[in-house]
Amino acid sequence: MQQSSQRPAREAAAVQSRTSGSRRPRPSAPRRTAPFEVGAAGPDGEVALRGELDAYTAPQLRAALSDVVHERGAKTVVLDLSGLTFIDLTGVGALVAGQNQARQVGGELVLRSLPDQTWKIFEITGLNQSFTIED
Repeated sequence: MQQSSQRPAREAAAVQSRTSGSRRPRPSAPRRTAPFEVGAAGPDGEVALRGELDAYTAPQLRAALSDVVHERGAKTVVLDLSGLTFIDLTGVGALVAGQNQARQVGGELVLRSLPDQTWKIFEITGLNQSFTIED
């Protein structure tokens, strides 16, 4: 009988220790600071990208494209992707958003020098049919 009365007490203590503030807080994932650079737009609306285009860096690209299209009034924006080392779906989404911005003002987003990995993504998704792509 004594054994069964100790069991609920041990279970309660285990629950208490799991739910109390005595657990170590989980360390948050460090914000990745991969090198990424959006080059200053030239007078013809050309922008060079270098580094990784992902969820952390896509907002920089979106802001740069918005500036070139809406503030500078460039009808054709050329993105030089030769320095791009990685792109994820958020990065692809930023490129599609840039294309949409350019089209809203009667312009176009031209992609230049796509790395092989990026070309494969565009080919698989059919986006190579939606963009003007230059070598």
